[in-house]
Amino acid sequence: MNKKSRKLIAELVVNSRATSKELGKKLRTSQQSVNYLIHSLEKNKIIKRYITVFDNSKFGLINFIVLVRFKSLEKENEILKYLKENENVIKIEKLSIGWDFLVIFSTSNISHFNKSLREFLIEFKVDRFVVLPIIVKYDFRKTSSGIPNILFGDREKIDLNKKEIEICKMLRDNGRSSYLKISKKTGLDPKTVVEIKKRLEKKGVIKGYSIIFNHSKLNIRRFILLIKLRDYSLEADKEFIEYCKMNKNVVSLFKCLGEWDVVLEIELENKTLVEFLKEFRENIIEDYNSSITNEIIKSCYLPESVFE
Repeated sequence: MNKKSRKLIAELVVNSRATSKELGKKLRTSQQSVNYLIHSLEKNKIIKRYITVFDNSKFGLINFIVLVRFKSLEKENEILKYLKENENVIKIEKLSIGWDFLVIFSTSNISHFNKSLREFLIEFKVDRFVVLPIIVKYDFRKTSSGIPNILFGDREKIDLNKKEIEICKMLRDNGRSSYLKISKKTGLDPKTVVEIKKRLEKKGVIKGYSIIFNHSKLNIRRFILLIKLRDYSLEADKEFIEYCKMNKNVVSLFKCLGEWDVVLEIELENKTLVEFLKEFRENIIEDYNSSITNEIIKSCYLPESVFE
């Protein structure tokens, strides 16, 4: 992987809807070269998916992290098929060490989540599971605005019209989908598509555009770190969030309720997890647990149930 390809991936993480011309200026290369690199990265499955970052609390949704360990993974393909087809699942990460999967459910209420989870637990033999309701998510990756995204927090539900919902669905399925393609599929004029997209961004429904990429092919090790905090004061909370924000290895932070207070998504390239943990202040963390991400199997910000 050459430096130009790595730089391109970094730019697409910030804004996957950036045009070839805009990316060319960032990389100091031609549009043709950018298009060739993107095609190559897609072909080699380094870029897995283009995603749109939605704040689904604007849809009246609440989110739950479920960590699962099975007695046996003999039915792994069936488990994954079930989860991928579940209308309430927005994320699936295959893990190793401690847990088998991290799954994020997004539902309209706790009762709906409980029903969905119980159906899954009945279907498969689960050895252990932990449910962590998400209070808020801080996404520390750079955005096109340069401001970290704060998602899944306490937001008022917004009523969207049919056209806005259609645009959300198209962008959820492919964050880099062209205006022309969206226009053809929805029957809307391209100018109308642009106007609706901008309106959704202004309302805070759409928070940005990014990619899911193959970490292992870039020699990046991804970890899920579960943390129990020592100090629950407001000052300590702000200090911890700010510390994570400034740490280039912390991709995102979930504040949760339950057995663990915080879930961190960490990406390491030139250091071990032990080295990373040494940087954390011992007086902040009471306890922690970690798992390695083997693969991000599914990642989107809106469940299929929104469009039914």
